[in-house]
Amino acid sequence: MQELFQKRLLFIHLFWLAALKFLLFFQSLRIVLTFLLSKYCTPTELKSVSDIVFIYNKV
Repeated sequence: MQELFQKRLLFIHLFWLAALKFLLFFQSLRIVLTFLLSKYCTPTELKSVSDIVFIYNKV
């Protein structure tokens, strides 16, 4: 019984760790994408992209 409980605890811990790394990866990816878009887009194009990012943040 104790062994089963420890395995379950380990699984939950690893799951949360993976979820956190996944979120951090997407956060950094979004920052890099925003940087590249601001470098290569005109201000009007960037406005529409920032609107999309803003809507994405609200979801």
